[in-house]
Amino acid sequence: MIIGYILLAVVVIALIVAIYSGTGGRAWFGTREVPAEFIGQTVQLRDCEWSSSILPELPPARVTSFDAPDYRLDFTTPFAFEGREEHFVRIRCRHAGYPVSSAAKLSVWVGATLESGRGFIARVVIC
Repeated sequence: MIIGYILLAVVVIALIVAIYSGTGGRAWFGTREVPAEFIGQTVQLRDCEWSSSILPELPPARVTSFDAPDYRLDFTTPFAFEGREEHFVRIRCRHAGYPVSSAAKLSVWVGATLESGRGFIARVVIC
């Protein structure tokens, strides 16, 4: 009898977790961008994933503005990539429920676009 209740509890918990995960559970609880916490921070984009070329390590960047849904990051020093000098990058959240402004608390992956229009995926780290 007790084993039946334990088995039922395990099934119910598994079902709740599956529904939570499948419907974007983090987004249920009002996780949203808070630009005031992020603008002015110096950040580093790491673990960049490109589709074609090998990207040099990006210099640190300062978060200068927020124009929903994108943040603008100005590099502390411009860098050259494939014959073009890059001065800034725009980033946005990659997954619903994981706002970019929460990068100070947890690892956040973002979609990024360089000034030249080349897109990539990266992890944001506060310096």
